[in-house]
Amino acid sequence: MVFLSQFANAMATCTGLHELIEVIRAQIRQVISVDEIFLYLYDQNQDSLTPFLYKTEDSLQDFKAIEKIIERVLKFHQVEVIDDIQKDQDYLNQPSRIRSLLCYSLTVQNSIIGVLGLAHYQAKHFDSSDLNLFSTVTGQVAAAIRTAQYYETIKNYSQTLEIRVKERTMELEFAKQQLEQVNQQLKHLAIYDELTQIPNRRYFTSYLEQEWRQCLRQKSPISLILCDVDYFKNYNDLYGHQMGDKCLQSVAKIIQNTLKRPSDVLARYGGEEFIVILPYTDQPGADTVAQRIHHHLAEAKISHADSPTSRYLTISLGIGTTVPLLHYHPSDLIKIADQALYAAKGAGRNQTRAKILSFQCS
Repeated sequence: MVFLSQFANAMATCTGLHELIEVIRAQIRQVISVDEIFLYLYDQNQDSLTPFLYKTEDSLQDFKAIEKIIERVLKFHQVEVIDDIQKDQDYLNQPSRIRSLLCYSLTVQNSIIGVLGLAHYQAKHFDSSDLNLFSTVTGQVAAAIRTAQYYETIKNYSQTLEIRVKERTMELEFAKQQLEQVNQQLKHLAIYDELTQIPNRRYFTSYLEQEWRQCLRQKSPISLILCDVDYFKNYNDLYGHQMGDKCLQSVAKIIQNTLKRPSDVLARYGGEEFIVILPYTDQPGADTVAQRIHHHLAEAKISHADSPTSRYLTISLGIGTTVPLLHYHPSDLIKIADQALYAAKGAGRNQTRAKILSFQCS
């Protein structure tokens, strides 16, 4: 997420195509180990590819061997990972240090503008993580390149400035929309857990501090319910990790449906652990929510054939409650909720235990 944000910001500062390509090359090298980063731009009027390499004559010689491969990527508008170019049907039998390739055609509004690729001198160099990251950035790269191309056109043809400015404005607006979409995705990733689509631990920490301050000012109680799916490792071992992921999604939805107030927030705390923030809620109120969680999960009847507790999936809950004071900290509340959860698990699981952070506690 940090890289995508930095990458977008770095490209946004560029106005010239040469400057932009150098920034793209420098940014990609920070996250993917690669020997060569190359770009072929497509001239629609000439129906041809132009290499945009900024490399030595030796490098240009290396790339002659893969020209047909690049044309194929452009023709079929696809991403290609080639473990060994010497075994590819379109490899031109010429001396080349290049062995493995990762290429992607660049498109803007369904218009092909070129091919961006990574090359390495070792065979089978690129893996799925390189492919995923590379696929993610190509949309931004394409929009930025098209914007830079229009900018240089404006500089070179000042006599048609009015028309070119209008075109550039349209492209800048498109690039802005693309950047806004990426930023929205980054914001979503910063707040929500990818698997369960509920708030993640970082958002939980921020929201807890916010509600803690509110309850401190109003001298109101606040409660946490720390939830742990019982014998989840056994579940994963028996049914497999894919079913384990679906199980966590179901549990998150069940707990979410027990919450009645907008201020009550469920977050994924880590692994098979979830946590509920209940502002303005005392221990009896938190216990009511906990019992609803047990009841709704029991009604769901999620099979768990390898649980010593029940033939259905169960959950252990630990409640922590306090009225915030100046010498308390939100971490103190998390600590007693964790202690209560530990007690519930130690007592046989599938139950709730509660603790209060009192004035004497530190």
